[in-house]
Amino acid sequence: MGAAIGEELGKRLGERSTHTRSMSAVRASKVQVVDIESALADLSEISSQIETAVVFDAAGTVLGSTGSDETRSQRLARTALELVAAAGQLEAGRIGQGDGRRLTQIEGSLREGSVFVVTGDEHRIAATTTPEPTSGLVFYDLRTCLRSLAPPESKEKPAPAKPRRSRKKAPQPKELEPDA
Repeated sequence: MGAAIGEELGKRLGERSTHTRSMSAVRASKVQVVDIESALADLSEISSQIETAVVFDAAGTVLGSTGSDETRSQRLARTALELVAAAGQLEAGRIGQGDGRRLTQIEGSLREGSVFVVTGDEHRIAATTTPEPTSGLVFYDLRTCLRSLAPPESKEKPAPAKPRRSRKKAPQPKELEPDA
């Protein structure tokens, strides 16, 4: 089956098809959604302490969640944003403003469980856990999930190895020649 008449004519005239552009944008957004869903599925599989997790953007828009209750997911994202903002204000007052540092992770503990928030460049993730979680593992799992969502060009590359300095060779003692 050939191309639609408008697409074929556009190709002859050297124009790009608007349909092609819109479909590639749709494919790109679907790829991102699938990535979020699969990242959250992986997170749920590896972290038994996490009960609910939500990925959201800087405005608080929920991009994906492990829970089926959309209202609860939106409330968790909104609460996480408020928690980060409040902690950021406290930290800014304590250390002074303008130093370029930003809050990257926070934990709030309650009797019923804990709330964890990890912020990234484009995405944020919040999670609720069982009581008395292993905080280091939960933070590690959440950071790993966020890193998996980063576009390939922005994923951190390992730092190049430092050049090794060559050792100076120790001077060799001169051999004495026997007197003749």
